[in-house]
Amino acid sequence: MKVLLPKFAYGLLAILLVAGLLLTLGQRETKAYPSANSYAPSGLHALRELLEINGVATHLDRLESPRLRKGDLAVVAHVNRTFSFFGGNPLKPVEESLEKFVKDGGTVLVLPFDEDFRARSYTAIKQFTAVVSPDGQEKYEVNSSPLDFGTMSENGDNFSSGGAQFLPIEFEDETYTSWYKRGPASGEPFVAISSRSAGTLCRTADGLFVTNRFLDRGDNAELALRVVNGLLPEGGRVVFIEAAVGEAVSPSLVNVLGPWATGMWMQLTLLFVVIVVTLGIRFGLPDMERRKQRGQREMVDAVADVYSRARSTAVSLDVAYRSADQRIRRALKLPQHTTAPDRDRLLPPTLVMLLKEVEVMKQPIVEIDSKGVQRVSYRLQPTEALKLMQKLEAELDSVFPKSGNRIS
Repeated sequence: MKVLLPKFAYGLLAILLVAGLLLTLGQRETKAYPSANSYAPSGLHALRELLEINGVATHLDRLESPRLRKGDLAVVAHVNRTFSFFGGNPLKPVEESLEKFVKDGGTVLVLPFDEDFRARSYTAIKQFTAVVSPDGQEKYEVNSSPLDFGTMSENGDNFSSGGAQFLPIEFEDETYTSWYKRGPASGEPFVAISSRSAGTLCRTADGLFVTNRFLDRGDNAELALRVVNGLLPEGGRVVFIEAAVGEAVSPSLVNVLGPWATGMWMQLTLLFVVIVVTLGIRFGLPDMERRKQRGQREMVDAVADVYSRARSTAVSLDVAYRSADQRIRRALKLPQHTTAPDRDRLLPPTLVMLLKEVEVMKQPIVEIDSKGVQRVSYRLQPTEALKLMQKLEAELDSVFPKSGNRIS
């Protein structure tokens, strides 16, 4: 039972994850997101494919200041949103760049959207809206829904783009209505074209008819092609301005080069992560570490090296003195409690003088300056201490000759 319980828990967790994923994918889209890369109902990917199938070159631009060239038709899908006073309008750089493009002779097509895409779709799907040419000879059935803002109206020579805040049609602009809702006498333009300086600004009543949800219904695709082909210069391309949807990026080197550079940068980053992870994880059996056994000789050499680098002659002289004292006591068979004066009475004067000299020279000199800093120095240099120890060793050999018997 204990073994089956974890497997059962993992199975339930997997079911929950799959169910959550399906619920997420199955949710209806409520807010408009008219991006040319989006396959969602409010996206414009179907429009982009439709244009390419009909031989129209398309391009996506995500820069805050779009890179447009002469002969381009800028398609701007704009969602009306309320921005905070302190945060400012993030679409202002895009709007200023497009206004300059129009003044320089460019053409811009604005497709306005309300943020509540679900409510607008519910109204537009109930019935088709008739879109008629000014002469009443051509008629299309499209899906359309009135906007909460920017509703276009025409009264004689007076034209208004309503409360549109993004690229509105000004009163002083020379405006021409190419398509009307329900008829020329309705006063409700569906497609209005405004001449501004050397360029052209075109607005539609709404952009629902070109979305993925509605493009294949009624005459939506035919009217979309008719509008785009009427605005597109010969040999030009359609550029979707993604910055107006909220996909603006800063003009970095990778973004300026294009999508291929962004993809290459992502691949290089992934390759770097793979290399780091691969080199950081051991593959195969671990290497056996064979440590060398350190003996007593290495420890003695290490201690001797420390004393040699410190030039500690006092330690060397002290070792030589203790070794000589032990040798004398063993040769004379003296007990350990015998004092040094009692020992010296049994030795030759020359050996006694050498022992006293070694005993004096092994004492370090300690000096304390006015600041209380203690400084330790030694009485003999290493070469002098070596000569003194050799002299003591030679004197011991003359008084107490070494024998072949190791025990003695």
